[in-house]
Amino acid sequence: MAWQYAAIAGLQLLSGIQQANNIQKQAELQKKMDEFNLEQTQLDAFLAEADGETQLARYQSVIDQTLSAQTVGYTANNVDANFGTAKDIQEESAVNANLNKIDIQNQAHMKALGFKNQAINMRTQSTLNSLASETYATNVRNSAILGAAGTAAKGIQSMPKTTGYEEAPIKFEEPLKGGADNSNYDAYYGYAPRSRA
Repeated sequence: MAWQYAAIAGLQLLSGIQQANNIQKQAELQKKMDEFNLEQTQLDAFLAEADGETQLARYQSVIDQTLSAQTVGYTANNVDANFGTAKDIQEESAVNANLNKIDIQNQAHMKALGFKNQAINMRTQSTLNSLASETYATNVRNSAILGAAGTAAKGIQSMPKTTGYEEAPIKFEEPLKGGADNSNYDAYYGYAPRSRA
């Protein structure tokens, strides 16, 4: 009968270790997926910045064309572009152009910042998930070990006593004195050699 408990304990231990290993493998796979997603988010942040720079370059081309067209128009109409209203219009166009460029840069930075914050959150969550999986795997493994030990202990308790000893009163020739009140104790129970009766 004890071998049955030993087999059950072994199966409990094996099952728990396999479950813990599966948890760890799943956590490793999830971490790799998180790393891939993190790289993609970082790439999105880079592309958002690059897209902003591209839009800025395109807009600068539009600004240059607009300012050149204004200058050509003033020159064709014999208006001095460096004086009076023409100068004010060109300066206002340049200021508006610079404000629009700043707006384009800010939009690109904000978009990239959103991706960067997302990457930070993903990294933090991935780390927390890894720690939680490791803790869970350790708990499963420890539970399996304790369960197997408990089953083994039950198996040992169910075994017939083969030590040659039995529980019986121990008799002393003279009662012992002791304790706080110095009272007598007639007998103590413990284990004594099996009597042959």
